[in-house]
Amino acid sequence: MEEQNIVIEITDTEIRLLAGYVNNNKPHICYVSSKSIKGLISNGEIKDHSTLTSILLSMKNVTDQNGNKILTTDDVTVILPAIGLNIFQCEKTTKVVSVESIISSVDIQNVISLIEKEPTPQGTEVIEIVPDQFILDNNRISTVQPLGERSDEITLNAKVHTLPSRTVAEYKRVIENAHFTISRFCLNSYAACELGKYTQGIPDNYILVFFNI
Repeated sequence: MEEQNIVIEITDTEIRLLAGYVNNNKPHICYVSSKSIKGLISNGEIKDHSTLTSILLSMKNVTDQNGNKILTTDDVTVILPAIGLNIFQCEKTTKVVSVESIISSVDIQNVISLIEKEPTPQGTEVIEIVPDQFILDNNRISTVQPLGERSDEITLNAKVHTLPSRTVAEYKRVIENAHFTISRFCLNSYAACELGKYTQGIPDNYILVFFNI
């Protein structure tokens, strides 16, 4: 059976949970749920950690008609509000580890790690690194991970998304208190833009006005 993926989004008014899996590069949704949390969060600031955690626990422990747990993993992707978002451009280069100079996932992770270590504005931390392009020897450019390509070095040019560390810690606290394990964070506005890429009728250029509701 395919590995289950869980996504949780917490807005000012609602917790949204989606569970599904990927098969042949296509997403399949098997469970969705939402709970009202009006008054528990204001402008991204959590006001009632205890109640919020209790609601998350009730969503986590849901069962089907046979009493079996619907959620089969504790690992979750958490979608955060883009309040206090800061974006900066960063470029880093690393040597390819293979003696044959063939790029592997290790090289991709190495160059990403260099960007992760880049200093961020005080009181913030990295949420996402969004690659713009990979640059190989002879100025070859790829917009996707150049796995299997030959190059002595690999350069990554990327956008770095940061949020206030206090905000991240607050959301992390309630998610982990509900006994979930956070595998990654994602920004709601960026997730909406990524969805737009696969939605018919969305123009190539647009202005996204995102309301945290």
